[in-house]
This record gives sequence, C-alpha cells and structure tokens, in this order.
Amino acid sequence: MKTAQIQKTSHCVKAIAHPFRLSVLALLAEGEMNVQDLTKVLGTSQSNLSQHLAQMRDKELVTTRREGTMIYYQIANPKILKLMELMKEIFCKE
Repeated sequence: MKTAQIQKTSHCVKAIAHPFRLSVLALLAEGEMNVQDLTKVLGTSQSNLSQHLAQMRDKELVTTRREGTMIYYQIANPKILKLMELMKEIFCKE
C-alpha cells in the first residue's frame, strides 16, 4: 500500500470504528433512510445524528439525496457495503 492509500484507509476505519457511526452504517446497509427515521430507530437527537452524518459525509462514507424537505442518506460506495457484510460475517455469526 502507498502512503496515501494508508492514510485514506486509516481515516475511513476511524470513522467506522465509532459505535454510533457503525450503527448508522449498519442501518444504511439495509437501504436508504431519512434523518427522521434514523433518529427514531437510533433513539438519538437530530443534532447528535447530524454531527455523525457530517463526519461520515466528510469521509465519503455516505451521500445524500433530497426529496422535498426530506434528506435521505445512503452508503456512498459499494465497497463500504462489502466491508459491512464482511464485518457482519466475522463478528456477528455465532
């Protein structure tokens, strides 16, 4: 791996490593969701969720789509979906 790739990978892994952000990504791995639904499912405030989503957007883990006044989030890169599937297989199978 080149230094630039290592840096990018490190930033991505750090963003995913936070339990709350990992929970968000696990939900989004099932399909796109709007902010209101994410706050309900995660039992958090919209401001807390927004801070985490902003960090994930900065790391290019999630993207948005606007429909009227609703903002929908989805995982930005299919490779992140593969990573989520692999982590589920490794850590969640009994």
